[in-house]
Amino acid sequence: ELDLHMARTWKERKLGVYHPNSGVENVTAKMEEWLQTVLDKVHEFRKGLLPENSGLKKEDCPPICVLRGDHSDTEFGFVVRSNATAGNGVVDLKEGITHVRGDGRVALEDAVPPSDIPVLRIVTND
Repeated sequence: ELDLHMARTWKERKLGVYHPNSGVENVTAKMEEWLQTVLDKVHEFRKGLLPENSGLKKEDCPPICVLRGDHSDTEFGFVVRSNATAGNGVVDLKEGITHVRGDGRVALEDAVPPSDIPVLRIVTND
């Protein structure tokens, strides 16, 4: 499993600015530091969305309605190609992509809150 909250993973797997087609000629140490800072902030934000990290109790949350779409194939899984020269693998963003039902951005199965959030209704388009 890849830890996408670590800049070194992006560098090793040639993601984002490290990808040969990114248009970025040279990734400086300052750019790498900035990327890690952003990834750290994203990680903290995502952790804060989990009820066990928010301090909220189930009884403090009103029931919600979830609206989700299943009208588009949604990219879900990618192949990591072997790279003997670099001693690691590179994520292939063009071939071997697994698709699941979703709205084109979020997989249907991921478009629900954690189980301890009360849900009044889940509405999925037909």
